[in-house]
Parts: sequence; C-alpha cells; structure tokens
Amino acid sequence: MMRRFAAAAVATAAFLAAGCSASTGHSTAHAAASSSPLPPDPRTAPALLKIATAFNDHYDNGDYGPVYDRWDTRSQAVITRAQYIEHHKDCPGTPHTPSLTESANPGPHGAWLVHYEIGGQQLTDYWFYVHHDWRFDLVLSNPDMVHSGILPERCEVARKYLKESDGPACWWFYYDGDPIPDRPTDSLFHCVAIRGNPATRQLLGYLELFGAYRMLILLSSKYDGTDLFSSYAVEPTTGKELTIAPKLDFPAAEVVAVCSGDRYRHDVMVAAIDKMMAIAYPKRVKRERDAVLMDAIRTAVPQLGLQHGEAIGPDKLEVVKRLKARVDAQQDLLEEVSNRVANGELLHSVLQELQKTALSQAQPRTLTKLNPDDVYGLVRQQYLDELAATETNVGEEAASRRIQQLKYVRRPTIRQAMAGVG
Repeated sequence: MMRRFAAAAVATAAFLAAGCSASTGHSTAHAAASSSPLPPDPRTAPALLKIATAFNDHYDNGDYGPVYDRWDTRSQAVITRAQYIEHHKDCPGTPHTPSLTESANPGPHGAWLVHYEIGGQQLTDYWFYVHHDWRFDLVLSNPDMVHSGILPERCEVARKYLKESDGPACWWFYYDGDPIPDRPTDSLFHCVAIRGNPATRQLLGYLELFGAYRMLILLSSKYDGTDLFSSYAVEPTTGKELTIAPKLDFPAAEVVAVCSGDRYRHDVMVAAIDKMMAIAYPKRVKRERDAVLMDAIRTAVPQLGLQHGEAIGPDKLEVVKRLKARVDAQQDLLEEVSNRVANGELLHSVLQELQKTALSQAQPRTLTKLNPDDVYGLVRQQYLDELAATETNVGEEAASRRIQQLKYVRRPTIRQAMAGVG
C-alpha cells in the first residue's frame, strides 16, 4: 500500500516536470526526418482550411513529420526532433476517433482560429500566417502541453523506482524543516513543485497534501539543464489556485539522507497533522451546524402553527432579526440565481458575476458585534461560495440540485412582536 502511494507521489512530480498529458488535442508526438521547405501558401481561409485538414489527417494517421513541419518557430523551440520522438515513446497519446476539421476564421491579435471536432468535443487551434506560410502555434493551441519541458527519460532515479519493484527509494516524508516560509495558517492546500539545479545536478520534486503530508522526491541526480522552478497549489474545497513557492535548494547529501529516512521527524509530522485537523474540523462543524439549523427551521416553523406576520416572542438579543436576516440572505440569493438561470443565463456565468460583484463591494472585517445587516451579507457570501465551489468542482448539475435542496417552496415570514403585545 505504501509503495502504491509513493509511486503516485513520484509520478505526480515527474508528471509536472515532463508535461505528459492525456489531451485529445494536438500534443507532442514523434516526428519523421526533416522534410524539404514548404511552398508558399495563399493567405485565404479556404487555403488554411485545406492545410489544417491535412495537418489533422497527418496527426490522426500517425504521420507526425508533416505535423512538426507546420509548427511555428516558438513551438519547435519547445522540443527538438530527437526529444520529440523520445517524448512520444514515453507519453503516447490516447487513442481517439478521427478529427473533423470544420472551419477557419480570423481571430484576435493576428491569429486565425481553426475549429475541429473529435468524438463530439469541440476544439480550437491557433494558426498564424508567417513569411508566406501558415504556421501552427502549439503554445496557444495546447498550453497544457507546454510545461517545464523535462523529458521522462531524464528523471532516471524516479523512472527506476517506478519501473522496478526493487528500485531504490527516491522519496520520503520531509519534516526536518519547512520548505514553505509563508505557509498559510488558516487554510488547507495541495501543492506540487519541481526544482532543477544544475549546480547540484539535482532535479527535485515536492508534493504536499492538505498542508500536512509533505514529501521530497529525487527525480534525477544527473540534471544538467537550465536552472528552473515550477509549482502549482490549489485550495481543495474551492479549487482556487494559490501562490505558494516551496524552497527546494537542498544539498545533495541532505536529499540522500531524506530519501533514506535518516532525517524523518515523527513528532513534526504529528504536529503538522494536528494543525491540519485544527483548521479542517471547525469548518466541518460549522457546515454541519448550519445544515442542522436550516433543517430545524424548516421543521419547526410549520409545526408551531405560526401564521404569516404572527409574533414569535421577545427578542432582546435580536435573535429573530438575525434569524430573519439569515433566511432572507439565503433565499434572496437562491431566488436571484434561479430566476436568472430560468431567463436563459448560464449558472456558471451567474455565479462568477455574483462573486465578482461581492468581491468589489466587500468591506473590511472588524471585531465589533455583528448587526443583522452584517449577518445578511456574510450568510449570502457563505452560500454563494458554496454554490460556486460545487459548480466548479462537481459540476452544474450538482450545484442546481443544491439550489433546489436549499430553496423554500414558500418562504416563511419571520417578524418580531410589537412591545406589549402578548
């Protein structure tokens, strides 16, 4: 079990370094021997459509020489022909149905957009007319493929560990220090990073899950490329990308000691996990408390036999006002979103616009007691964040179901009694 987990961690770091992808679009593949220069191309939409159709046909049939020949200069600078061939052997593309090239139209900033379809998925490539030739732009057409450009075969230590059952360990938990000096103290995150240091000849990977499980990975001990660093971090509950840059300048001897387990600190690992729980548990409790409260309101109001406008009792602490603000904030948001979607707007667009508006109107938080108006704004933002996160991470259908779960069929009227009225 531990080796499977370790293999996944090592593969994740190697994946970031190599930029392998299961993309169905035009990714890196093998190239044939260099061909003769291409003849000048007419600068017309029909000419581009014909060239792009042939380009896609070559790709579909595995004839990658003509594909590479159509790349523009900066795309070919990403990888040499020899590396291109080796990369395809290590990262073979997933089989897919043949493409159908549909149209070619002028686009922004001098680009031309070629629209094509693969198995029902609509895709777009970017082309430019350069020196009387149509050239394909890999960087714009498939940016996910253009990462650090380190080929899998150059991660010799990680490859040996992944491919051989008795391969030497190239990773271990790292708690001998904290590689993230500006670590967030109130949120959880996932982070993956790579660091190529030609001075130490090391290519290192770093993987951290929930801000607690931290792993240092030796991908290569023969690195001779350029000095590089790349990282990606995300808040797991919302999908929001974060700016986190681990410091990975370790001496070679220290990396070897970490991977052999000599620098493992169990006490520090336990403290990191305790910190993770201290952050996660209150948030879970709050979500459950809010859900219970709303269920209680839905159940209690009808059972109490309250009529619209009927007093509930004294409210010296403004409990009823706060309750009303909470119910109104939730239901106002749900009704606004539902109405806009019913009028033809996309749920994703509605939530994004509301998030942007809320951000622009946000006021600084203070330590003063919240009044009902403050409760309204905070509750509205809470449910807006929940719906946006659900739509982003699970999908529009799940977010729509959540709206229906939260929305009252008939909103209760909550109003405080007048003084002296029994």
